[in-house]
Amino acid sequence: MSKDGVLQEAPGSLIDGTDEGCRSPINSADDALLIEMDEFFSLGKNTDRIRRFIEENDGTLSLVATGGGCDTNSRAGMQLYQLFQHFVKLIEDIVGDFVASREQNESDILPSLVTAIKKEWNSSENAYRLLSTSYIAASLDYSVFLEFAEDLYGNLHYSMVLDDEHLESAECSGSGYGFDDAQNTEGNDPARL
Repeated sequence: MSKDGVLQEAPGSLIDGTDEGCRSPINSADDALLIEMDEFFSLGKNTDRIRRFIEENDGTLSLVATGGGCDTNSRAGMQLYQLFQHFVKLIEDIVGDFVASREQNESDILPSLVTAIKKEWNSSENAYRLLSTSYIAASLDYSVFLEFAEDLYGNLHYSMVLDDEHLESAECSGSGYGFDDAQNTEGNDPARL
């Protein structure tokens, strides 16, 4: 991996697709490379690294729910920006490990990888298809990171609240699997089963 980071060497912006040819459809070679990278991101050691990052920084991630990241002059904004920098390092390390795991030189694989990621993200039918490219996009732009962090935090916390509310309403209404059977013991005689 280079001294400045693997993705920092990428020409142009991943998000705005300024390089010529970025908007072309993804081809099978690009797709195969992205799928291989996504599988690498999905390895236990890498998902553990990402999970630990999320768990260790849950309190700071909660600041996105209050909009704290917009003002980088605030304490919350500074905490989120520092979290972004840690996230960049984490993703750079995983991408660096992926590039190192390939039998090609970094200088051979990196341009292909960057081009494939750009095509993926600048294509309406392919954007957000692979979680690994979402991680990479979030590591390259602070505003994209804030959106990603808000989605992540919302998925982890708001869905649990909704699940708990649904569970409580099901318990209160008497609906749910087995409730009617518990009230009506006729036909539930264990000797008859």
